[in-house]
Amino acid sequence: MDLKQLEYFVTVINEGTISSAARKLNLSQPPLSAQMKSLEQEIGSQLFFRGPRQIELTEAGRILYERSKDILDLSSRTLQELSDYREGKSGVLRIGIVSSAHDLMAQRAFRPFHEQFPEIRFELYENDTYRVIEQLQSKVLDLAIVRTPFQSDNLTCYTLVKEHLLAVGNKKYFSSDTSYNTRHTLSTDRKIATAEPDPNVTISLKELAEHPLIVYHRWLPVLDQHFETLKLQPNYLCINHDSRTGTAWAKAGMGIAILPASAAESLTSKNIIKKVITDPVITSDICILHHPDGYLSKIGTSFLMHMMNYFGISH
Repeated sequence: MDLKQLEYFVTVINEGTISSAARKLNLSQPPLSAQMKSLEQEIGSQLFFRGPRQIELTEAGRILYERSKDILDLSSRTLQELSDYREGKSGVLRIGIVSSAHDLMAQRAFRPFHEQFPEIRFELYENDTYRVIEQLQSKVLDLAIVRTPFQSDNLTCYTLVKEHLLAVGNKKYFSSDTSYNTRHTLSTDRKIATAEPDPNVTISLKELAEHPLIVYHRWLPVLDQHFETLKLQPNYLCINHDSRTGTAWAKAGMGIAILPASAAESLTSKNIIKKVITDPVITSDICILHHPDGYLSKIGTSFLMHMMNYFGISH
């Protein structure tokens, strides 16, 4: 069998009849029927029955249909990567990204890159840091944008942004209505997305311990260690696996969410207070990773160079 036969077979199944498939493929019906018969003879099994309205797959046909789609997709992607390698101006960029970095990256990374390369398409794989790194290790992705903490011993890592963690919640939980302006501090420095916090908009872990806290599970060990050092027992209301849960619960007035500065940008209600956590200061880094032994297309290389230049990282 060859790729052309598999393409014919998949088209026949998708169209439902050989006559419809022949029209779609710009073939006459007899040669297409002959191709299907030849494929069945090579495999040694009948692939489909001609039903009253459309063909029906046999079990062998179902297996071949699913595998054929995968093979044709892999072939198409391989040809696209080869074309991309030659041109470097159009194609697909596959990036894994964590939800807590998405708002910042959409404005400060993806949009300017898209303006420079409008023909490039993005496929984003949105998951937690561990899963995104796993996909990068498997070479499913070109690049990954994740947050610390993580282990990436065999991956190349560049730190793009350093951010304070904020306490974010309804003003009823805070003694003052002063809010930390994350947009201002993010605009002052591309690489360091934090400034020295104003003492009027800070809060200590000791003050936070008595309130219901909404915490992303990966920061739990860090927070537990600090609370233990301070001999404090925190009041964890919700431990979650997605930063969007923290913003939603904080917006609903359920408690105080602990979020990185950029993840809290979308919370702009006058009833929401944002304070920098100090005593101790806790930070979170946004990093971009790539696999040194993986295939990185010209598109991927262009995006990586764009990120390094934009965030002021030396090559």
